Amino acid sequence: MTDFSKKTKAQLIRELEVALKKIDALTLGDKSGHTVEEALIQSEQRFRNIVQSSPMGIHMYRLEPGNRLVFQGANPAADHILGVDNS
Repeated sequence: MTDFSKKTKAQLIRELEVALKKIDALTLGDKSGHTVEEALIQSEQRFRNIVQSSPMGIHMYRLEPGNRLVFQGANPAADHILGVDNS
């Protein structure tokens, strides 16, 4: 597993951009042997790893009708910054 906490924000963003380009290629008919579903699963896992390992606090929200934001969760860094334990 990669230690994302030692990477810069720019490096993490670049890795996410590369993953998104791979998904785009697969959805456009790339014949690499991977299915779109496999690519989505791999991309989601990479995204989760980035968020969970990020030293920056991240809160996740869902936008509901009427522009209502609903808190979905936070990464460990956000919990640490706020001094809460949601594990």
